[in-house]
Amino acid sequence: MGFFKKFLGDAADELKKNLEESRNEFMKSFDDMKKSASGQRQDFDSDDDEDDDEPKIKIGDEQNGVLTLFEGITEMDDESLEGYKRLRKIVFPASLERLDSDVICDQEELEEVDFSKVTKLKTIPDDFISGEHKIRRFVIPNGVTTVGDGFLGEAEDGTEVFVPASVKSLGYITGNNDNNMVVYLYAANISIEDVEEDVKTFYVPSQSYGQYALKLKKCDSEARLREMPEEYIGFYSKEEVTAPEVQPAPASVLPDSIPVAEEKTSQGVFSERLEAMIEAALQDGVLTQKEKEVIFRRAEKEGEDLDEFEILFDARLAQLGIKVEESTLEEPSMIQVPEIPQNAPSKGPDGMFSERLEFLIHNAVEDGQVTEKERAAIIRRAQAEGEDLDEVDIYIQSLLQKKKMGEL
Repeated sequence: MGFFKKFLGDAADELKKNLEESRNEFMKSFDDMKKSASGQRQDFDSDDDEDDDEPKIKIGDEQNGVLTLFEGITEMDDESLEGYKRLRKIVFPASLERLDSDVICDQEELEEVDFSKVTKLKTIPDDFISGEHKIRRFVIPNGVTTVGDGFLGEAEDGTEVFVPASVKSLGYITGNNDNNMVVYLYAANISIEDVEEDVKTFYVPSQSYGQYALKLKKCDSEARLREMPEEYIGFYSKEEVTAPEVQPAPASVLPDSIPVAEEKTSQGVFSERLEAMIEAALQDGVLTQKEKEVIFRRAEKEGEDLDEFEILFDARLAQLGIKVEESTLEEPSMIQVPEIPQNAPSKGPDGMFSERLEFLIHNAVEDGQVTEKERAAIIRRAQAEGEDLDEVDIYIQSLLQKKKMGEL
């Protein structure tokens, strides 16, 4: 009986030991399975994280930080560049037609925005670029007519902005409180009240200089105004830098007491007659007080605002380095002379006066001097035609100067 009990006790101990070993092996296998599953899940999560670094929808080819957008893209919004990081340059396609605000956002390494292919875009919206970036030259494409406020984000001092002739409305450049931008402004006669506070220097074509001199003076701007450097005159096409044609107001809508302004010339901002008078007075490089008075009288006759005219005229004198001197012209004397033939042809290249009056003037200066008899005949004809005698005198002096220099 004692032997049987001992046998049962030994069997129970052996069974217990085997069960314990089996349990330990099971737990070890279970732990290994957990670790393996955890590792696979981490790898899967890692793959997800890697996918998050890539754009969900590719809209272009990217190489070394340069993103060239696919042709066929016509519009872009604030999510178009989602997933594209650390870009240095973005090349927009020829098909682009519309942009929303914040298209470019938090691209701190961005150095260039290339619109060279773009021809259909009409508007660059407010806050087109937001946040910091490294752009130092921003060229608005030709064809754009409206540029919104803050379009260049947090641009740094000295950034160059090129504005084509197609632009009709230009907003302020940046949200910074700096005023050290450099603007090459090919657009003629647009408002710069919003943008001038951002700008250190405006460069404009010579034919627009007077207009912008007046605008900057009126808004008491600290910005400097300079003529377009020669190397930048052809930055856009020649058609873009030409000032738009100015149409004179119809006579029917003007009061009888105000003369109808003549058509403006492409060389200046005044009428052809007034421009010719200015050119004649400045022919010898000197402007007398009398010549200045005659020019202002002509400007007043044509309905020019004399304050505006003075600003524009002084700007032109400053450009040419001409100062006003006291007049030395003598009043012509009146002498009776025979009548001139009625049907004399015109020889005047400027078309300042009637054919008959110009015939008298050009024949008088033919030998390089005007006799008292010739001058008297010219004066009588000018009086008969209601011309300003001082204007006639200035015209004569300019022709004599041209004759002296061999230009006539």
